[in-house]
Amino acid sequence: MTGTQVMLLALASYTAVAAHIDYRTGHIPNPLILVGLFVGLGLQIGCVTLGFHWPVAPTLQRIPSSIVLGVLVCGALPLLLFRLDAMGGGDVKLLVVVGLWLGPILGLKVELYAFGSAALYAIALWIYRGQLGVCLLQSARLVISPKRARHKARALAPGLLTSVRFGPAVFLGAALLTLIHWRLV
Repeated sequence: MTGTQVMLLALASYTAVAAHIDYRTGHIPNPLILVGLFVGLGLQIGCVTLGFHWPVAPTLQRIPSSIVLGVLVCGALPLLLFRLDAMGGGDVKLLVVVGLWLGPILGLKVELYAFGSAALYAIALWIYRGQLGVCLLQSARLVISPKRARHKARALAPGLLTSVRFGPAVFLGAALLTLIHWRLV
């Protein structure tokens, strides 16, 4: 087993726990984030020192740069969404942990898969509720006239604003990355 496979399996397991807690409570607790930070650091150092092939940080000298870049790259968009009240703080911290574990490239892949699966879930929910047409119409209005004054803009229908638990989406992203990259490494 390679270091990448070890990291991907461990991350999929960790995000499964986070997804379960987020799905049940709507929160990702800080102690779970701290465990993820320490386990991620330990696995990064352990994979290198035990001689596992780990292409993200092949030497101990490259681990700090991989961690810093992973945290910055994977945390930038979620932090912006948090500041716009479009994402929860626990979700931001969970994606930062993903960046710490996998580095910037694989971390961004997990993030992309997570946002994609959350978007598909929201679309499926609108279809189930029979609201997809209304959502597409209001989205088209926003695209056509984005500079319209706030007081003139129509408010979104309350039923279209849906809260999505993002922890399960991060787990799906990590699981999908694990499935895709399992044979490649």
